[in-house]
Amino acid sequence: MRSIYSIASVLCLTFIVDVGFPQTPSMMTREQAGAIALRFAQSGRYPGTLHWLTTQDLPTQQEVMEGDTSLVTELVRQGKDWSFTMRKKGHAGWFGNAGVYKDTYIFRVTFDQFPDRVTEITVNGWTGYCEIGPLRKISNTAPLGKETNTELGLGNLPVKTVDELRDIALSIAQQLLGAGSYDVLTYAYTSDKQQMLAEYGWVFVIFKINPQTGAHLPQMVALALNSRTGWLEEGQLWNRPLTVSTNPAISKDEAKKKAAEHLAQFGITVTEWLEDGLYAGKILDKDAFPYNAVAGLYIVEDDLLQQHLMWIFIFSYSDQSGQTRYEFIAVNAHTGAVRLGFSLNATLALQRQKLLWEKHRVLEIPWMIINGEAVGLEEPLLLVHGRVYIGVGYAANPLCFGTKWDGKKVKGKGGEINIKASERFIFQGRLYIPLRRLCEAAGIHLGWNNELKVPILKVVRLEPRRR
Repeated sequence: MRSIYSIASVLCLTFIVDVGFPQTPSMMTREQAGAIALRFAQSGRYPGTLHWLTTQDLPTQQEVMEGDTSLVTELVRQGKDWSFTMRKKGHAGWFGNAGVYKDTYIFRVTFDQFPDRVTEITVNGWTGYCEIGPLRKISNTAPLGKETNTELGLGNLPVKTVDELRDIALSIAQQLLGAGSYDVLTYAYTSDKQQMLAEYGWVFVIFKINPQTGAHLPQMVALALNSRTGWLEEGQLWNRPLTVSTNPAISKDEAKKKAAEHLAQFGITVTEWLEDGLYAGKILDKDAFPYNAVAGLYIVEDDLLQQHLMWIFIFSYSDQSGQTRYEFIAVNAHTGAVRLGFSLNATLALQRQKLLWEKHRVLEIPWMIINGEAVGLEEPLLLVHGRVYIGVGYAANPLCFGTKWDGKKVKGKGGEINIKASERFIFQGRLYIPLRRLCEAAGIHLGWNNELKVPILKVVRLEPRRR
């Protein structure tokens, strides 16, 4: 079972509430990224020593991008260390989106207590999304690919309870994300709980929430804690500024109804809605849930860092063979637009496009290419009479195109472009404007890949400045 978040996902959103947009994103320095990594490690008493926290600490005092063969060749010729210090990594947030924001700093980690082990901490240079690598040495013979506490020489220490570990995890979250309300979730392990706790510790996923609406904010930590020492062994930190309203215009029951009606178009009948919560590590009728399998009201970011308030559901249905299957479906809590999970979307994409064409003479383009990278859009582009349109929400959010929309004009690096009423397109109650006009305002070169049938954008401001 795959995560619901993919470039083929289908969703619409144009409703944006002005809650104070941050500036157009620029790539942070290694020193800024290192401060995030160090704070995360220290808050969890991570037992490793971080290296390469500044550019001057690097082996060659410059970044070496993984795969940069020309630079590596030159460094080898000079007899210098060519250790990779950056990589392109497909995670700009906990839900797995990245798009063009893949440039990630690497921080080498060593362990005084375990000198034969080396791992790394990574920080996304655009969003600050931080991943701490596992403490334990990967072993092909060890269960779960990890050494047990006994094998690490920690077996003589007492085992903490899940509640004790939960308190430690919540304290770490509060240190990193500040005061507020939290939802503490835990992985649904299907193996022996006591053995898992004693030898491999426990994992908590903690979201900061809006206590009035219950919306899970884009501020969270995932923490794997050692059950004997209580220290952090590995984890993820996602701490993004909120840019959309957390007040749903559509209730949970209304969202379920819209989701069920959408599925019915394809002959799928919902047999059960799973309760809200975290389903990572759970296996139901041979369907395995990914690490970010959640159900409830969540803020998610797409590949352009556009945020969306989503009702995320996990449901069961019977496939054509009569076997029970579990899938994801999401409903935009502001607009009611429905997005299918990865597997269903891949299976039903052609049927969905056919229905859209027959009913509205409209086709969806769920992704584009920006600076050579495939970028998924939570609100697909629309192809209407040979012209490509984009939801006006992307123009209104400076994070996406570096533009502002005032209801009539788009203003950006390329100037101020008036969008005439005749150029606007309203589809299912949402406003779209020509992609070409938006690119003109943003100072972006726009092309077209006729083989893939997708737009190609060249965005200079998103090109990383590594050296």
